[in-house]
Amino acid sequence: MKLLTILFSISILCPLGIADPSDPIRTAGDIGQIATPLYGLYLTYSHSDKIGRQQFFTSTLCTSIATHILKKISNKPRPDGSNNRSFPSGHTSAAFSGATFIHQRYGIKKAWPVYMVASFVGYSRVNANKHYWEDVIAGALLAGINSWLFTTPFVENTGIKVSPTQINFQVQF
Repeated sequence: MKLLTILFSISILCPLGIADPSDPIRTAGDIGQIATPLYGLYLTYSHSDKIGRQQFFTSTLCTSIATHILKKISNKPRPDGSNNRSFPSGHTSAAFSGATFIHQRYGIKKAWPVYMVASFVGYSRVNANKHYWEDVIAGALLAGINSWLFTTPFVENTGIKVSPTQINFQVQF
């Protein structure tokens, strides 16, 4: 049921994020920006990880809000001249939000393929002439910082909670 909910979300969100279906690189990037955070959300369900889900929503929401505030403040023109919302890349910050959450919470073994997708999303934005490389790098860094601030590692079969200031340990039988 949870997988169906996620797949339904993808079917609703994808048409909203795809601006030019005639450009396959841009289309793949548009889908990647949605797929990577949804995969992170899916992992919280597959691990029955309520704390991770809360951390996912916190880090993703903070990344999104910070991205939109920076776009408004910077007022940087896009390479194609379409508007002044180039910095930072929202597609890239969304994609790296999912990838860095997965890395922080579940480890690099689950995250490295998602990092590849997120990197491709950044490339697709530069290729589509919507962003400069510094916009893409800033989006990735912004997502990484938020994931680092709000996400702790997941430890299975225990009540261990790790945070930068304390460790709580409780074995559950």
